[in-house]
Amino acid sequence: ASALRTSATKFARTAFPTTRRFTNTSTRLMSVTAGSDKIVLVTGSTGRVGKEVVARLSQIPGFTVRAATRDKAEYATSLGAHETVAFDLEDDKTWAPAMQGVTHLFSSTQDKFIGQHMAFAKWCGETESIKKNLHHVVRVSCFGADTNTNAYDSETHVSRSNAVIPLMLQHYWWSEECFIAAGFGKKLTVIRGNFYMNHLLKNELESIKNDNTFKSPLGECKNSFVACNNMGE
Repeated sequence: ASALRTSATKFARTAFPTTRRFTNTSTRLMSVTAGSDKIVLVTGSTGRVGKEVVARLSQIPGFTVRAATRDKAEYATSLGAHETVAFDLEDDKTWAPAMQGVTHLFSSTQDKFIGQHMAFAKWCGETESIKKNLHHVVRVSCFGADTNTNAYDSETHVSRSNAVIPLMLQHYWWSEECFIAAGFGKKLTVIRGNFYMNHLLKNELESIKNDNTFKSPLGECKNSFVACNNMGE
């Protein structure tokens, strides 16, 4: 493993987003909502990328940011969401209320819900009012979802024996493809990040704090890193 040394102060400035203050008073809420003709539903709104989307988009005039969440409405509001709505991929009764009047959809879901996510995309395409109103869909995915991860053979494309390729890598393409199949191909934008820097660093917090170092077992491999706040932005 190669050790990379850096100043903890410099590291903190570059690796993590700066502190933001959000004003979410009722006056601001009313003025933004009343003058908005674009309603954005953010799924995964309190997740790594979703929370960054909520925080940034809520500061842009002309958008009403509706945070979809199972049980973290208060947190979503603190991020800057103008509205919160109960939404659960495992409960299709929550889909229609969440999508009411939505013109833009930001889609980010945990891999374990891939089946429900695909069903939701299909439902959006089959529901005429939603298909008509929805102007833009943004989906979070990964590098080479259609050409690389979708073509992985679990036994062939491995770096060491008995370390099969996770099926979740193929799911990235499925999560895009279902929107295309539902008729949103021309309205779909996919954000494909590569290696999440946050994954690399979260296990090294003690080393960074105590030794000003973190380690990465990349060897001579060249890789590109992305931070969740960059993806959200």
